[in-house]
Amino acid sequence: MIFAKIWERMIFFRALRFILFFLVSIYFVYVIIDLSAHSGRLFSSATSIPSILLYYVHNLLAHFDLFLPLSMLLTTISLLTSMNLHREIVALRMGGISLKKLSRPLFLISFLLTICCYANYEYTSPFSLSFIENFKEKNLHHRGKESVDMQIASLVDGSKVIFHTFDPQKKELFDLFWIRSHSDLWHIKSLSLQTQEGKFADHLVRRKNDNKFEKKESYDRHIFSEIPLSSLTNGNFFIPKEELPLSSLLGQKIFLTKAERAATFSHLSYKLVLPLLSPLILLSLVPFCVGFNRNLRIFFVTALALFSFFTFITMMDSCVILGENQVVSPFFALTLPLLFFYLFFGWRFLTTNK
Repeated sequence: MIFAKIWERMIFFRALRFILFFLVSIYFVYVIIDLSAHSGRLFSSATSIPSILLYYVHNLLAHFDLFLPLSMLLTTISLLTSMNLHREIVALRMGGISLKKLSRPLFLISFLLTICCYANYEYTSPFSLSFIENFKEKNLHHRGKESVDMQIASLVDGSKVIFHTFDPQKKELFDLFWIRSHSDLWHIKSLSLQTQEGKFADHLVRRKNDNKFEKKESYDRHIFSEIPLSSLTNGNFFIPKEELPLSSLLGQKIFLTKAERAATFSHLSYKLVLPLLSPLILLSLVPFCVGFNRNLRIFFVTALALFSFFTFITMMDSCVILGENQVVSPFFALTLPLLFFYLFFGWRFLTTNK
């Protein structure tokens, strides 16, 4: 059992206290910076205090995947360097405890943080991101992703729809063409996804004699029940990929366009890879923090670790953008760097553990 020894319980619970402290501190700094940027618009509007508090709670959940690994990074450096300076690590190593056993409580915590990140991606983060977007649009006059530039979607009956813009609040498509066949199409000014009511619709049919389209019928309002829009609404076509839970990304089998397929796999790979950052942080930092050195450069180790952390996060975000734009395969772009770092730092950790 991992808690059979007193020193194991000591390291485990001390690390938990450090993680809680750094998590609260990072979140406090984030709130202060965000308030300094948006306090004028927040408090000048009719936004209630409970709504503002709820907004910042959702911000914590939305950024859990970054706050937890960063807390793990600072905890690892603070805890191990403190034990090293107070000769606690020397005493434990002289007692025959290997580096692998010494770091076992920390690895258990890192695995628990990984599970928390996956659970957050599945249950809380999607709702929090949607809430934040709606809150900013309503109270901070932040323009969300209201429009999409000329999207093409293939429906289950073989027909296609081409639309210019989509309003996520009203659930309406604007400037829509419904192409039933090469000689039969509809032009609809606006179409509601909820009621399937179209406004200012024109039915165009190709003439056989000169292959030109002519207007067959027009409606100011018309219910288009024959359009199978369920393939769009059920397939999460209009929900941003970062707001989808892991189960929806994993279970999506129908991709209406190649761009949608690339975006889905990019965000799926990102959400599968990023929670594995906490164990990687341990593998990379433990050899630096437990070395027998009179001049342990804590500031240098901390600065290098923070720089590497934010560089890695920036690289992951860049790989998502490259994957969405179909420049590189999103799976290889996001998994190969993590695999390389795991092999490199894992080998260094195992060779240090002698």
